[in-house]
Amino acid sequence: MASPLTLVNSPNASRPQLGAGLPYSHAVLASGLAFLTGQIGLPADASTVVAGGIRAETLATLANIKAILTECGSSLDRVVRCEVFLIDLQGDFDGFNEAWKEVFGDHKPARAVMEIRKLGMGARIEIVCTAHVG
Repeated sequence: MASPLTLVNSPNASRPQLGAGLPYSHAVLASGLAFLTGQIGLPADASTVVAGGIRAETLATLANIKAILTECGSSLDRVVRCEVFLIDLQGDFDGFNEAWKEVFGDHKPARAVMEIRKLGMGARIEIVCTAHVG
């Protein structure tokens, strides 16, 4: 028998998908894991990405991820893997990494970082992650 899927949305994370009617959830829970939709540095109460450069955007992105993980019954220290998309890998990597270390501390989930040409809403970073729940 297939395990049930649970769709999760957090009121404390960015919600552009609800206004636009896009067909996805903040996360899907399955088999003890939370699979999060990609997040950008768009605060829950804002309509634009935070200003202040890659460090500020990374911190806002991770705040969204933390809010969604909390809604899932998980936390940042249970993240097992992240995929990070940067529009300027060379220019933004150090600032991104500083913010990452500030938030994750000694926890070091598996991670892939790649450069892409463009992200929605003018974002410089998007992070997708998977975390253990339970």
